[in-house]
Amino acid sequence: TGCAEKAVYNPSVAELNQKAQALMQSGQPEAAIQRLESALDLNPQEVNTQYNLALAYQSKGDLDKSIAVLEGLADHPGSLD
Repeated sequence: TGCAEKAVYNPSVAELNQKAQALMQSGQPEAAIQRLESALDLNPQEVNTQYNLALAYQSKGDLDKSIAVLEGLADHPGSLD
């Protein structure tokens, strides 16, 4: 007998980034942060996601987390080229 599997929707990192940017523009940084953290779960090295996450934290007023993310980017030479 075969095993029927349900298709699971797995949004791409790019889709999650796009959704997060739309949420930021509509004044929902908390929801944007959730999307960006999900994107980083899929690809922890994605520089654009990390940068967007720093912006979302800044927008939310969480400057310590924003700075920590940016410092992490600065630790990787060439990542912002």
